[in-house]
Amino acid sequence: MPHSSGGGSHGGGSHGGHSHHSSSRHGGSRNSSRISRTNFAGARRYRYYHHGQERYFYSDREPDKIFNWKRLLIGLFYIPFIVPALFMMGGDIAKSTAKYDMSIVIKDEANVFEQTESLNDALTGFYEKTKISPAVITVPFEEWIDDSSLENYAFGRYLNEFDTSGEEFGGDDENHWLIVYTQKGQRGDDDFDWAFEGMQGDDTDSILTNSVTSDFNADLYYKLETLQEKPEQAIAEEFTQITQKIKKPSFFSKHIMFFSALFILAFVAFHAYFMMGLYEWKYRKAEPAPEDGENNYFDPNTWKD
Repeated sequence: MPHSSGGGSHGGGSHGGHSHHSSSRHGGSRNSSRISRTNFAGARRYRYYHHGQERYFYSDREPDKIFNWKRLLIGLFYIPFIVPALFMMGGDIAKSTAKYDMSIVIKDEANVFEQTESLNDALTGFYEKTKISPAVITVPFEEWIDDSSLENYAFGRYLNEFDTSGEEFGGDDENHWLIVYTQKGQRGDDDFDWAFEGMQGDDTDSILTNSVTSDFNADLYYKLETLQEKPEQAIAEEFTQITQKIKKPSFFSKHIMFFSALFILAFVAFHAYFMMGLYEWKYRKAEPAPEDGENNYFDPNTWKD
């Protein structure tokens, strides 16, 4: 779902947006029994066949516990980690292959823009560098006042503008950055007032960080409040400025969810390999070896796995 990137208002300063954090941790244990290629106190010799070759090892375990099938049940413990990781990978793949309407949106519904050519150029430059689709919409005060706050209105407007479910592109578009600007009256009037609010899709978070959007809000507020620039001019200048500041996203940053999920799966596989005893899988058909005769000789130099 989209979330606020912050905003500002006439005489009220600027404010930042919101972020979310989460974490997890894991633990484990170890088995004290031994399996070795060389003899040791209390051990018994066993044999098994690998690729048709007879091989030997020593262990202090009981014959029916050389490979404990019950340890495979530990695999149930890893399901809560594997399933979310697979969903994360699938979600990242779905996002990278999804088709969205990437058109730049400029709607002056409040009729406060005198010209939009420079604004369109600034938004185009921003999109070409970030691949985030910017949108600027102006609305009269009366349009959003029933929503109790401009942030609530911007949230709903984002969903209305970029929810393409059932259409050609399909699905909620989380790759837009919407700036809603509202104005009442004209500068110099007694009732003159203005405000702006940003709403960004979740897929923009790796580029539109709290630091980036906070700087954008503070600078745009300064241009509108102190320099008293025209709104389309101030917004255009700020988009041009922020485009120069931000770094072009790397392949890793664009697919951070996929690589995070891949790391989780790799860690789970490594952990499960030892906790479930999978490294002893080759011993599952082992049997006690004869204690005399030719088979009693074991040369460690001939050992091969």
